[in-house]
Amino acid sequence: SAYEEALAISRKLGDELGIAEGTYNLAFAYGLERGRLRARDLFAQSRQLFEELDNKRGVADSLSFLSNFTRRGGDLSLARSQAEESLRMHQEIGDLFGLMDSLQELGRVALDMGDLDVARSCFIDSLEVLAPLGYRTLVAIVLDLLAAEEIKRGRPLRAVRLGGASEALKEAAGGQAPPEFIDLPDPRDVVRPLLNEEQITSGWEEGRAM
Repeated sequence: SAYEEALAISRKLGDELGIAEGTYNLAFAYGLERGRLRARDLFAQSRQLFEELDNKRGVADSLSFLSNFTRRGGDLSLARSQAEESLRMHQEIGDLFGLMDSLQELGRVALDMGDLDVARSCFIDSLEVLAPLGYRTLVAIVLDLLAAEEIKRGRPLRAVRLGGASEALKEAAGGQAPPEFIDLPDPRDVVRPLLNEEQITSGWEEGRAM
């Protein structure tokens, strides 16, 4: 309701940048499963509004999260092109924060398409951007993504360790991104057909202690 009120005020004032930013912000409020299609539409609208203002950062940010919801809707090819365009624009303007998001989105859609080398490259590049910033919540997300990639490569123990390391970071940071936005299963659940409970528990605790 606060985002809707802010957007209404921007419209009343005729503040075009405020309208674009308000539309972008409102999309996150609909980001949970039941509002996924509404969120996707709002990110598409914010992209168009930012394009009309020639606001490259706004376009790139909108594309990054539009890719997320397009991927979750099942159109992987379109999601990949959106993520690639977002990444190109963030690189062009030197926006490190946006670069992290777009690298992760491109890596995730590549992971879903089975392009594991591109996925891993994106995740590692994202960690290198993150390293000097100390942004623990986002590091944890990348570790979760790397865990999913390790599972696809047939390395379940590495996946469990990365999951444990991610959990420790989330606890240290005091929170995490909404699971609906990350859309990944717990690696412990995925690897149970491959490892016994003792191996899973041991690997998880090793990761937590890293």
